[in-house]
Amino acid sequence: MPERIYAGSPVVVFFYGGSWKRGEKGNYAFVGNSISSKGFITVIPDYRLYPEVTFPAFVEDGAKVIGWVREHLEQARNGVVVMGHSAGAHTAALLALDKSYLEATEQPMSMISGMIGLAGPYGFNPMKYKSTQPIFAKVETIEKTMPVTFACSEKLPLLLIHGIDDRVVFPENSRELKRRVYDCDGNVKYVELDEIGHYSILLGLSNSFLAEDAIQSSIESFLQSLSQQAG
Repeated sequence: MPERIYAGSPVVVFFYGGSWKRGEKGNYAFVGNSISSKGFITVIPDYRLYPEVTFPAFVEDGAKVIGWVREHLEQARNGVVVMGHSAGAHTAALLALDKSYLEATEQPMSMISGMIGLAGPYGFNPMKYKSTQPIFAKVETIEKTMPVTFACSEKLPLLLIHGIDDRVVFPENSRELKRRVYDCDGNVKYVELDEIGHYSILLGLSNSFLAEDAIQSSIESFLQSLSQQAG
């Protein structure tokens, strides 16, 4: 729990990456420490991974986490900001833009007040890559897996951050989502960082990393703007 809670602030729920195959919340304490030190309650959940499950089970798990936060944290009355890195940003974006996941758990979309994505694969086709084909093999239509499909469905504030040197998830993913949201008169801010790659963008939430100021200040400003609206 933060020493102080920013007035009217939402709860931040962070989903880690790992290609939907690996990861555990215990490795991301530095993310929680970084965000909570600014005065924002932060939740970092685990979720089921492949091969135990396939898409969309990990997004469904994310929706259940939102329900848990709603039930157990009073601060969630101010809303929830979903946040993620890489595959986790993909999950966060689907939760924020495709209302079917919260509807399935009988939650209103108004529970989510914003989304922060770090290096998310918002427009990639998983059937083009052998490493992701089995993870998404049971999907009915490929468009259902792509957050860009739902860019016009919700008018939530979005903060997208991507490193220009990312060679794992290309920046075009964030640029495309930004373009589509803009075309629908949505609310999106895009921050593109020089000399930042796929993993170093996450390390920007560590106080020992060189580019921490640019990344952390963008996130803090975004969360403060939502807090002022809620307060």
